[in-house]
Amino acid sequence: MKKAYDIKINDLKDLLLVLRQFSNEPIVQTDIFCLSNYISRYERNFSDERLSLYERLLDDANDVHFYKPFYPLSRQLASIGRTQDELSFETKYSIIKLSDEQVMEDADIFFREQGDFFHSTFSEFQEEACDHLKFVNTNAETSGEVLTLKSTGDAFVFVPNHSNITKFTILIHESEHVIDFFNNPDFLTAHAVSETASLFMELIACDFIAKKYQLFDDNFQRRNFLHTIIKSQAALLKDKIELLDLVNKKRNLDEQSLLRYLDKHEFTKEDIKFYLEATINQDNAYQIPYMIAVELYVLYHHNKKLALAILQDIILNANQYNIFEILGKYGITLNQNMLYYEDCLYKKITL
Repeated sequence: MKKAYDIKINDLKDLLLVLRQFSNEPIVQTDIFCLSNYISRYERNFSDERLSLYERLLDDANDVHFYKPFYPLSRQLASIGRTQDELSFETKYSIIKLSDEQVMEDADIFFREQGDFFHSTFSEFQEEACDHLKFVNTNAETSGEVLTLKSTGDAFVFVPNHSNITKFTILIHESEHVIDFFNNPDFLTAHAVSETASLFMELIACDFIAKKYQLFDDNFQRRNFLHTIIKSQAALLKDKIELLDLVNKKRNLDEQSLLRYLDKHEFTKEDIKFYLEATINQDNAYQIPYMIAVELYVLYHHNKKLALAILQDIILNANQYNIFEILGKYGITLNQNMLYYEDCLYKKITL
C-alpha cells in the first residue's frame, strides 16, 4: 500500500491545546512558544512575521557577542580560495521526479549505509513519518526545516517537493536533525554546532543520490550552492559585526537617531537592510558546522568509519564551548582542507 505523508494543521492545534494544560512547566512553555510560531507560519505558507528594522538591529546586536570566539575562523574561511565575485549561486538541476515513497526508500538505504547509530534512529522516525513529515509546495517560503518538541519527543519535518536532487538532499538534512534530536535533545539548542551533522549528511547525500540516478553534475551544483552561500555569509561578517558593535554603543537612542548615527558611520538604511536579510544567529548557525562538515567529508572518503565515529561523538557530546576540544582529540583543524575541497568542487573532481 502506497504511503502518504502529511502534517495536518488541526493535529498541530490539537497538540498545542494538550501542551497548554501543562503550561506551568518550563520545558512545555518553550514548546508552546515554538509550536504556536510554527502553526502561524504554516498558515502563512511559512512566511515569517518581520520585525521592524530597529527591532532587528537591537536583537542582532544583543546576540553578536555570543559568536565572537568563532569570527576568526569565519574570516579565514572567507579568505580561502576564490573571492566572493568568483563564486556562483547559479544552479540548473536536472529534472527528476521522485515520489514521496521512493525518496523515503532512498533515505532508508542511505542511512543504512551510515551504520546502526544513524539508521536505527531514522527507522524510529519512519514509524511516525506518516503524520510527522510533509513535502510542501515549492512556492512555500521554506528551504526545509524541522520542529522539535522536547516535552513530547515529537519531531515534525517539512521538505520542499522539488523535482530535482534537492528533494532528497534536503530530506536527508532535515532527517539528520531528527536523528540528532532523538539521540541528544540538547544538541539542537547548541546553535553554533547544531547544523554540523545535517550539513555533513547533505554533502555525502549529494554523492549518494548522484551515483544512484547518474546525476554527476547535479552533485557538484548542489554542493557548490551550499559552499557559495556559507562562504558569502562569512565574507559579510566583518562589516556586519562592525555595524552591530556600533548599535551596541548607542542602544539607548530611538530609531531615527540610531539610523542617523549609523549613517554617519557609512551604514545607510539600505546597507542595514542588506546586512539584516539574515539574523546574526542564522549567519553563524552554518559557519563552524560547515567547516567541520567539510573536514569530515574529506575524511569520510578516506576513512568512513572514523568520520562517522567523530560525528557521533559530536552529536552526543558537543556544544559551543567544547567543540574545539572534541575536534582536537581527533587532530581535526578547521579549514585545513577547505581549499582542496573548493578546488575539487570547481574542477568537478570526485574525492
